[in-house]
Amino acid sequence: MATLQSLSDSDQKMIRSHPLFLRLDDDVFYEVVKNSDSIVFDKNQLIFQEDDPSHHFFIVVTGAVRLFRLNENGNEKTISIFRAPQSFGDAAPFLERTFPVSAQSIQETRLIKVNVNKLVERIRSEPNIALGILASMSSHLKMLVDEIDLLRVPTASRRLAEFFLRQSPRSSGSFSFELPYNKTLIAKRLGISPEVLSRAIADLKNCGVRVEHRQVHIENLEALEKFRN
Repeated sequence: MATLQSLSDSDQKMIRSHPLFLRLDDDVFYEVVKNSDSIVFDKNQLIFQEDDPSHHFFIVVTGAVRLFRLNENGNEKTISIFRAPQSFGDAAPFLERTFPVSAQSIQETRLIKVNVNKLVERIRSEPNIALGILASMSSHLKMLVDEIDLLRVPTASRRLAEFFLRQSPRSSGSFSFELPYNKTLIAKRLGISPEVLSRAIADLKNCGVRVEHRQVHIENLEALEKFRN
């Protein structure tokens, strides 16, 4: 069950740093966000469904959200996953369309729900809002292109290697990290079954990759990159 909360000072600070609001004057910013809410969703709770009316968009404060669609067989296809401080659902309201995907929390998640109407009212007098919208849309386009590139990697093992490499801020040496979400969800994001994911993890042992529960250790990033290519 979703729990509604008022925006704290830290919430407003997070919103302020978002590309959509970064260029706004303080008075315009506070006018826009004064009707925004902070909402806590339980794990696996539906936030909105495909074809729901879109009058708001969301910014992730804590937790994570996945966007998905149902294919013709009724199976879920994960489109993308958003974590703090990313936003999602912010294209449809400006296009005056329904949401093209469904959104679900994948763990307990706190979101800021922003009313788009206030932004639309001020766009004519505040061109910086339009620039912020373009910056946000550009960021989402890059994310989508990255997701498409990931799914174009031909084999499951190389696709998983690419996913692991994206978690590292460097390209050489060793690196350890915690999986950002559970293996079932990672399999969905990679477009493979959990069984295929398990085999891919086993394949990567030959590249010096160890996975224990949610902990991943890469012995040699360069060797893994060579395998990925």
